[in-house]
Amino acid sequence: MKYLALDTNIYLDMVVSRNKSHKSESYNQMQKLLDYGEIRLLVPAVIITEVKRHLDQEIEKIYEELKRIKKSVEGLYWINNVEEMRAFTTSIPAVKTGIKELHSLFEANKNQYISDAHALFNKLFEHKNVIILEETQNILHRADKRKLHKKRPFHYNEPDKDSIADAVIIETLINIKDYNNLINFTPDDQLFFISRNTADFSDKQQNTALHSDIKESLGLSELTEQFNYRIHFTKTLLEDFKDETEHAGFLEELEQERARELYGELEYEEIARNREAGGLIPLSANWEEIISERPEIYEMMKFLNECKENLLSNFAGFSEDYFEAIETIRGLDLGEAQSLINSFNNIEAGTLNLNGNLEEMQDEILGLFTDRINLNPEDFDSEEMWKCEEVFDFTEDLLEFKDFDNQNFRVYVVGELNPEDGGSDTIQIKLVDNIRNNSDSSYGVIDVVYGYLNFDEDGNPSDGLSDEFNIHLENILEACEEIYNQINNQIEEEKTTLDYLKNSMGL
Repeated sequence: MKYLALDTNIYLDMVVSRNKSHKSESYNQMQKLLDYGEIRLLVPAVIITEVKRHLDQEIEKIYEELKRIKKSVEGLYWINNVEEMRAFTTSIPAVKTGIKELHSLFEANKNQYISDAHALFNKLFEHKNVIILEETQNILHRADKRKLHKKRPFHYNEPDKDSIADAVIIETLINIKDYNNLINFTPDDQLFFISRNTADFSDKQQNTALHSDIKESLGLSELTEQFNYRIHFTKTLLEDFKDETEHAGFLEELEQERARELYGELEYEEIARNREAGGLIPLSANWEEIISERPEIYEMMKFLNECKENLLSNFAGFSEDYFEAIETIRGLDLGEAQSLINSFNNIEAGTLNLNGNLEEMQDEILGLFTDRINLNPEDFDSEEMWKCEEVFDFTEDLLEFKDFDNQNFRVYVVGELNPEDGGSDTIQIKLVDNIRNNSDSSYGVIDVVYGYLNFDEDGNPSDGLSDEFNIHLENILEACEEIYNQINNQIEEEKTTLDYLKNSMGL
């Protein structure tokens, strides 16, 4: 028996046309294979969760991108040249109308698109020849151990990257023999795992081969000869499931599709050579790392972390002074307590009661501190209140601050990079602002233009475009600074009150 397992990205490619790897036919092909019944599809349960979560995000990204394009088109203008202005004014209304109609169409049907996509996968995952593999305590333990030792899909140089779902997926497949109640996996069976996540699963030098960390685990499970790692859906079906696809009736369709892919691969190789000749960044480069190292991004993350560290430091200083004052008050003797009360009453006459009972006077002084100081440091965990990533991360919240009323301010990243010769991507840095109750949807923008270089028949450069990074972070930085100042001012006000009380009493 042949068993097939698909990574989350392969499922998403079936319904969301994110890049050239998308194959709209692959969903129906998968259904036909399952209907014929010669194979079984293995689905780690976490993949179902991941697919449903990412579906909503991917469809929302399309909507946000349409909104951005619509806004950009509405703001288009031209050089004030009579002839060219005539061409512009003639052409632009149709462009604006087309984008507006697309935006309106998507807006009206967005919820239906999400519902339809979920229905498609519900149908697939409920198929009689699909086996859902729920994670066990053993699987979760092994995934945590993989995280502890930073074995793939985890990375030593990216300790904060959230790869636990990928770890659960790969551990589920590595330990397939633990599912004897669902699968009678024999030495004659073969398991094929398809994923485009080469950064986490593949060997660094050869992306079609598994990383040595995973190979080692497969060896320990005695699965080395039965586990097959693949990165192309169509190619895998054509080469490893040829008989099954022929029986299911779509072998010819696959062959035509693969021919188109091969042509695309040759085209990709030519593009790679052209880009290298023009000194452009390879499309296969780590563009996320390249962006994170841009000066504007570096300075933004530096500023956000300075805000966090300043809040932590200022609150720690206030807390230390506060607790020191409270401890001093609790350690007063009778004469010292009377002296403190006399000192304060000389400034605010009659505020504190002076008597011969030490405990009552201590309570009197402590009560004044409680009444005048609104923040008790014991009530707040500053490390949990103010968090910020050290470096730019496409998958995490960049920053989350909470004020002393537990209202939050969050900065996060929306979008992904799909490098394509001559193409472009937009990454948005957005915010949730419950502290100021600000509904403004202002955000930072990172526009990435992937350049290109073409050559004529004589081998000379004909036209091209350099790689460009257009980064606008003003709105995000301004909002973060305002929130920082608002929270920090609260701390400073409390410090001022504390200093007043201490100085007035002579503490």
